[in-house]
Amino acid sequence: MGRAWQETELERRAVEALIKAHPLCDELKGRRSTSSIGENLVEGVDMEALASDFEGKGGHELDGKLRAVRSSSALVVNCFGRWRNTPSSLRFKGWTDFGCMAFEHQCDTELTEGKTTQSKPTLDMILTKGDLVVAVESKLIEYLRPHVPLFSPRYTSGALASRDQKWLGLMEAMIPDKTWRRLGAAQLVKHYFGLTHDFANRDVHLVYLYWEPENADEIDACQEHRAEVDEFVDAVKDTDITFHAMTYAQLWKSWDELKEPEWLVYHVARLQKRYCVEI
Repeated sequence: MGRAWQETELERRAVEALIKAHPLCDELKGRRSTSSIGENLVEGVDMEALASDFEGKGGHELDGKLRAVRSSSALVVNCFGRWRNTPSSLRFKGWTDFGCMAFEHQCDTELTEGKTTQSKPTLDMILTKGDLVVAVESKLIEYLRPHVPLFSPRYTSGALASRDQKWLGLMEAMIPDKTWRRLGAAQLVKHYFGLTHDFANRDVHLVYLYWEPENADEIDACQEHRAEVDEFVDAVKDTDITFHAMTYAQLWKSWDELKEPEWLVYHVARLQKRYCVEI
């Protein structure tokens, strides 16, 4: 099936680099997707243990998206999937001893209750431990394509009046402003609405976890994305959830310093070989 949009030069270069680094590069023969989801996962990640997380969800990842070399959902699964059934041993940004992990977690809001799954804010991953809730939004090459933030007409301050004014103010400013070209700021605001609806009065953290090419310092789009991330972090400080941003490279570096589990050093090496590429 053809792509419905014109690919940017940066996207093309990124996909080509990711294909070249893929373990099945020779078998792909230039194709952008593997024949099965399992072929797109790193060694040690078992799709059978994860499939139930994706079934019936609005992202339709099982319909083919997880097979794509450029899939940010596949990236987060490759990164964290080995802990799916043993989340207590995961160390992530200083947290550990998680009681539950799930991928493709859908939230409700006042605007989506009773609606189809496609309209619900969907987090790439969620981790919980008592009152602690850590939600992850994963990005691979999405920000290499400029875009404008979009909200349906249902999203108004009146409909969501109980929310923190900083987040509501961001939403109101985005609708006419159109200045967030790289960061998926509207998606993050919708995640905020979902998390504060479903996890009211909990210690909620939203982590924006994103990939960068090895030569990001030389690429204007990456610099623009970094600037927008920093601006967003500042805009939502001291609100009812905590927003974090980090790169996958920073995460893998933090795991390099750990000695357990014993397979972690090999897992990080596979991830770095697969995704640490120049474009």
